[in-house]
Amino acid sequence: METPQTSLNILERFNQWIQESIMVKLVSIGFLILILLIPSSSIQNLINERQQRSDEVVREVTNKWSGSQTLTGPVLVIPYIKQEVIDRGKDGTEIREHVEKAFFLPENLSIDGDVKPEIRHRGIFDVVVYESGLLIKSDFQQPDFNALAIPEELVQWKDAYMVFGITDLRGISDNPTFLVGGKPYSTEPSNSLAISSRNYENETDVLYTDNQSSSTYSSKGIMAKLNWENKDSFKKEVSIKLNLKGSKRLDFIPAGKTTSVNISSTWTNPKF
Repeated sequence: METPQTSLNILERFNQWIQESIMVKLVSIGFLILILLIPSSSIQNLINERQQRSDEVVREVTNKWSGSQTLTGPVLVIPYIKQEVIDRGKDGTEIREHVEKAFFLPENLSIDGDVKPEIRHRGIFDVVVYESGLLIKSDFQQPDFNALAIPEELVQWKDAYMVFGITDLRGISDNPTFLVGGKPYSTEPSNSLAISSRNYENETDVLYTDNQSSSTYSSKGIMAKLNWENKDSFKKEVSIKLNLKGSKRLDFIPAGKTTSVNISSTWTNPKF
């Protein structure tokens, strides 16, 4: 028959083994980790659900208002006729003609305006939208087609037009007007603009998009036909007032050789 002292010694040794056993400690830690994973998984699922719902709310609001905006331009577009001489051997030569376009960027571009943010509430979510009033001024250099090896008689001045890229046309609250040399030109929306990345040729301000691969900034925007008669009709000063709505972002492509942007806003937490 065991004595009480013997039973006590066994319990003490067992307690000491539990306290000093590495295996017991590892099992205990693993058990605690498994227990803590249950609320962690629930919290992560809640975060993912809230994030998805937040994205849905943002899409809902921006679809009714307007999305993020990226502005490009203005860009002067002048079509010209390109002649291609094809040797037919004994039958002589054949001259084929097709129309291409030259795109000219401004020498100086200045953008001034203000952005008025507004918070839209949807349940527990907030979506920031904005309205902006912008004044875009630019001046162009007289295009020199002789430097580009394009005969002056092949330049289609009457078909020249001005384009301005806007990512989301839903953000235009009224029909803007181009002022070219002080003369107003009405604009019309377009979903098929061809405004490409910079690709200077011979240190001029011309960039080609026809027959060349280039990354397009925006295929949407506004355009105004200039109806110039000849090169003497060219005017270098171009300005446009733009009231634009958007959300999330407002970006400006530095299309000019010199570009300055001066924007003010009441938003207290700017992110650059």
